Amino acid sequence: MQAAGKGNGYHGFEWEWNGGVTTAGNTLRIEVYAVGEIVCHHLHIATINWAAPYLKNSKGWPSSNVTYRFHSNMTDSWKTAVRDGVSLWNSSGAGVTITEKTATASDPGSQNIIGLYYDKNTDVLAYYDPSYFLGVGKVVSFNIVINDALLTAGLNKAKGTVAHEFGHVFWLDDNPETPFPTIMDYRDFAGSIYTPQASDIDNVYVKYKYGV
Repeated sequence: MQAAGKGNGYHGFEWEWNGGVTTAGNTLRIEVYAVGEIVCHHLHIATINWAAPYLKNSKGWPSSNVTYRFHSNMTDSWKTAVRDGVSLWNSSGAGVTITEKTATASDPGSQNIIGLYYDKNTDVLAYYDPSYFLGVGKVVSFNIVINDALLTAGLNKAKGTVAHEFGHVFWLDDNPETPFPTIMDYRDFAGSIYTPQASDIDNVYVKYKYGV
């Protein structure tokens, strides 16, 4: 859809929009998402975070609120690493809430489980394993399984791996076609990016707020 708009952005800059990117003096740009009507989501100065593709099989969590519980094989150090990774999303501004639950004799706590496995003969650090039922039309539970052979719980890469896997929970795919940094890109993730980036946060925010 093409449209045009005009108004004021951050710090009094004027902007004009014509179906995509805005410019105004020193390159004020705006992301606009159309859901029934044009909705202005985020204003960005000097950059724009293009949408990363969502999971093609649509196996993300249906709600912005998600719970999890630990498998019995989780160590205290890994529980801390998971909580640190979870906090990266909870404090990101993406509009999602991840809550830890504790299983009891009468209450399983959560249908979503985070646990460990050990395999030196692979390069897989962790994986997201959703249960999707066609009859329901959505994911009803998932596991996040972390390879204890390749990761050390106390390092940034450990909590970054957790944040990456929760990116899948929130519909983000691996290696999205975007020029911007993303925790979902293995090339970035193997380097120094261990937190959700603006492109990740924007896409998750829009997905749950507007259902696109």
